[in-house]
Amino acid sequence: MPLTAYSISSEKEEDVEQVLKRLSTLFGECVSAAEAIPETWRAFIRQDLQCPCCFVTGAELVKAAYSTASKNPLRQPCFRFNNPKHRDHCDFGSTEKANTVPENLVAFSDSNSPITKAVRELVGTGIELALFSHKSIRDMREWFFNKKVQSMFLVTLDPRFPKWMHSLYREKFYSKPGKEVELTLGIVASPKFSWRAAVAREQLLRHPEYRAFSEAFHKKPNPFFLEYSRMGTLARRFQGRSAFDPSMLEEEYEKTCELARFIAINYKPLKLTTSNKVINVSSVLALAALLMYVRDWNQDFARADFMKIVGAAGSSNQELGNVMGLNPFHDFRTWQALKAIQEFGVQVAEYVDLKAERVAIEQQLRAKLGAPPMPVE
Repeated sequence: MPLTAYSISSEKEEDVEQVLKRLSTLFGECVSAAEAIPETWRAFIRQDLQCPCCFVTGAELVKAAYSTASKNPLRQPCFRFNNPKHRDHCDFGSTEKANTVPENLVAFSDSNSPITKAVRELVGTGIELALFSHKSIRDMREWFFNKKVQSMFLVTLDPRFPKWMHSLYREKFYSKPGKEVELTLGIVASPKFSWRAAVAREQLLRHPEYRAFSEAFHKKPNPFFLEYSRMGTLARRFQGRSAFDPSMLEEEYEKTCELARFIAINYKPLKLTTSNKVINVSSVLALAALLMYVRDWNQDFARADFMKIVGAAGSSNQELGNVMGLNPFHDFRTWQALKAIQEFGVQVAEYVDLKAERVAIEQQLRAKLGAPPMPVE
């Protein structure tokens, strides 16, 4: 259940409180509680409000909920879309996402984050300058939703694989390539001899599935070895379900990342709060993507619009920024890597404990050579 909805009649995104305030003015009757609205209002709401992701109508207002024991809030006022239901692949279509903000959406109204607060000011200023509008933001979300439903794939990657292969891959750095030399007691007694390297070479020989995988991926700009943990999380969460293949937006992603870096450098409040990894800051990427979208992905025009916003920023109407922004590139590289590895079709017959295997291999090599046993840690 989304926290905001898009009003067709006012071309604005609103939360429940704003909807009630607007309808009180429209109908000349003051109603401040979602459960107390008259049927004429309900009929209007069902026709006027759209889901901010899949854009179905038929909205109903849902009041806030509180704990009977502690009186703490359990649910914010929000919107329900049951008739008709959300379209397939809608970010608000499952109960697990009820009354939450999906990961690829950004609540610019979030005042707890200094970065989001700074971006909210830029969004409000951009709307005041008529460089974009709530409708632009809504249209961008629809553009992305249509892209998403056209490019889905079924997640079947074993969630254990990324972490397991990463652990095996790390041994490559200990196993330096070179002419294989048969180990002798004299070699292992040398002060320069590394048991870690010897064990690593032997372990890699025991896992031929590594060779094919490494040859296919080590030369590609692929985040597998950086994003293995997140990849396992996504594979587990979406196992057996469809997910968006972001590869079709590669060009848009690269352009948006470049603009996001430009934004972080040229707006002082963001320069003070963001790191060099601005491509991981959802609110900055959401703003950059919006600027690119309204300018048909022309970087020069988007940069010029941003500098106009910076020149006027500082006193925008904060309510204008009360909108749900879209970061269409959330987990972009991770999803790309997951799909590529899944399509590669690597199979692991048995997920052995690689750390325990390394200990066993060293013990076996030492015993075979008659070398001293492993030191006790």
